[in-house]
Amino acid sequence: MTECIKYGRKLLWIAVLGVLAQCQTGAAKARVEMIRVERPRLIILTDIGGDPDDQQSMVRLLLYVNEYQIEGLIATATKERVSPGQIRERVEAYRKARPNLVKHAQGYPTADYLLEQIKAGVKGRSMALVGAGKSTEASEYIISVVDRPEARPVWITVWGAPTDLAQALWDVSDRRSRADVAKFVSRLRVYDIAGQDNTGAWICQRFPEIFWVRSVDQFQAISVREASPFPPEVTGANIETFTTEWVDEHVQSHGPLGRLYPERRWKYEGDTPAFLYLLRNGLSDPAHPHYGGWGGRFRREKTKNPACAWPRLTKTQTKYYDFWAYSDAEDTWSYKDITYANSHYASLFRWRQAFQNDFAARMDWSITDSYAKANHNPVAAFDNDTSKDIVTMRVSPGQKVALSAAGSSDPDGDGLSFRWFYYKEPGNYEGIINIRNSNARQASFTAPKVNKTKELHIILEVSDDGEPSLYAYRRVIVTVKRR
Repeated sequence: MTECIKYGRKLLWIAVLGVLAQCQTGAAKARVEMIRVERPRLIILTDIGGDPDDQQSMVRLLLYVNEYQIEGLIATATKERVSPGQIRERVEAYRKARPNLVKHAQGYPTADYLLEQIKAGVKGRSMALVGAGKSTEASEYIISVVDRPEARPVWITVWGAPTDLAQALWDVSDRRSRADVAKFVSRLRVYDIAGQDNTGAWICQRFPEIFWVRSVDQFQAISVREASPFPPEVTGANIETFTTEWVDEHVQSHGPLGRLYPERRWKYEGDTPAFLYLLRNGLSDPAHPHYGGWGGRFRREKTKNPACAWPRLTKTQTKYYDFWAYSDAEDTWSYKDITYANSHYASLFRWRQAFQNDFAARMDWSITDSYAKANHNPVAAFDNDTSKDIVTMRVSPGQKVALSAAGSSDPDGDGLSFRWFYYKEPGNYEGIINIRNSNARQASFTAPKVNKTKELHIILEVSDDGEPSLYAYRRVIVTVKRR
């Protein structure tokens, strides 16, 4: 009897130890959480009608309007004129393409809805045009949008100058209490291309808590002219998807929208990174500029007095020093035996093939009346979760971390390729992470042995073998912490 009791206790301890071992083995999986990235509310400020790059970016935006909640298409000044008609012309072309687009994806708004969002800003740029009694249709409209009873913030992408946004903030400050002004500002998120006048500096100085991203170098790397590129280092080894011939074949020859995509003067689509930054594709979270994605990557902390894209513009903002904004970060990236080390441009180079193929596919959608006749993005799943949420995991040093792309699929039945890679720059661990079976659905790595908490960013990239090849992503943020 005594021996039986002892034997029973032994079995019990074996069972307990087995459970503990299972808990330790499965700790990474048990601590997985998802961070949802919401569909963004979006206002565009565009100086369309000047350099043709805004017209080009507007064409691409209209192919992606199902991915955003468009709440403003505002024509701002270029050379003291505004051109809302340029936006209307492209929305009317979208009206013709929409019957095809809705066959490929849900959520495309009507052309009439988009026409209602078009507003005109002030005919000029700079703080000289901002102040008492200088409200515009655009500035009043911005206030009305931000005031809507909606929990999500309003993203404003600035393709030209934010003069009308400055006027909106001037008016809010003049009319409301300090607490109400703070509440208004807390609902704004801004992505500024190049810092094209001094109103951005004034805004950031006057409202230092505002979420403001400024792209000075990175946006220039989206494309480049082949003859005498400026600056020369923005060309990139993978420029083949943004040559004049590529644009003619995949864009300009494609229906009503393609016909309104003009030839470049300097480069194509300098403003497109501003809205690609917000695209929900499983790769990035706009609330964290240092994560990186199709719209570039920015510093974790704000930079004091960031420059503009051109020295003459920087001089106009010095009156408003000191101010802070999120500025361009550097990546190191290799392609075809060429390495770009600590380069602002590499943060866009690394995604160029993917976002250009995506553009080409959507141009195909705009002229294709059948789902079966075009290619569509695969689904990148993490351990059978098919959302586009950011995955977070908490693990211990030395622990084996399982990575699973189970549940990934392709809506067209195309073959899939998998790539897991360590994206070092967004995290704070400088060592090497060796991912085993990095080109398979099931991969793993061993968490590094660290004394301080470290954050690792692992990217799952899924691509199909359709034409053109399309991509999907999941970001896995692994926190390694001693227990």
